[in-house]
Amino acid sequence: RKFYPREMKLATDGLALIVNRANPDSLISVRNFRRILTGEVKEWKAVNPNSRLKDIQVVFDNKNSSTVRFAIDSICAGKPLSKNLNAQDNNENVIDYVSEVPNAIGVIGASWIGNKNDSTRLSFSDRITVMGVSRDDVAYPSNSYQPYQAYLAMGLYPLIRDVYIITT
Repeated sequence: RKFYPREMKLATDGLALIVNRANPDSLISVRNFRRILTGEVKEWKAVNPNSRLKDIQVVFDNKNSSTVRFAIDSICAGKPLSKNLNAQDNNENVIDYVSEVPNAIGVIGASWIGNKNDSTRLSFSDRITVMGVSRDDVAYPSNSYQPYQAYLAMGLYPLIRDVYIITT
């Protein structure tokens, strides 16, 4: 029997970076995020010299999740992640953790950060701050994007991942 699986792009998703509402850093470059993930940068001062926060605590949903895999493959280009990263049991726990720990940065799927009370899905949860991410080496408001559906669809948000369905 001949077996020809087919793949079809089903959706576009984004990785959202979230921080505590008390954290003044709301912009980050992909370069700096890569440096955090690999352990090259360990303190908020290395990202923002004016930051009063100390060590960065990176939190994922699960150590074996597709989010971690995307971070290794697509953001860090295969380099191993720092041993100082934390994993919770699920995305909701990441949001809970980040909302309670000022120096934490959470990495979750963009679909988890929406404001459940907003039927238009044009606002984010008020428990956390969603970071703007820039492809450029230095993040400014003018070159940084948050994972709104429009920015995902237009390819402006840099942490995009495609979702495929495989049929047999």
